[in-house]
Amino acid sequence: MNTLANSGPPSLLFTAPQRRTSSGPIMTNEQLKRARLKQCALHHMIGIAFIEIRATDSMPDARKFAGLFHNLPMRLLKCATSDDYDAELLELLNRSKRYNMEAYIRDLILLSEEAMLEIDFEGDRPCHCDED
Repeated sequence: MNTLANSGPPSLLFTAPQRRTSSGPIMTNEQLKRARLKQCALHHMIGIAFIEIRATDSMPDARKFAGLFHNLPMRLLKCATSDDYDAELLELLNRSKRYNMEAYIRDLILLSEEAMLEIDFEGDRPCHCDED
């Protein structure tokens, strides 16, 4: 399995979720941009997981990635705020412990964050979704 170097704890971009009311406040443009960045970072992580599954010759490794990521796309449909995405990220990190992949996921968080910080979120294609 390809592994990224362990570079310590995840970035502060992803913070612990905060309690909010069901009605929630209206988000500012900065809050919307932050939520979009986290959404794209999580989608980037899913894409990397697919690449890892395709590249591995080990069925146990492929199962680990599938076990970690298979529910994430549907769970992301329920997310709207930065806090929602934080909660999903923390859930992914917690699940990674069961598969002994916590260091890899921490590094993947950093990699995805760096990739998303290079994107102009004011443009028409914030996630580069139509690229190969």
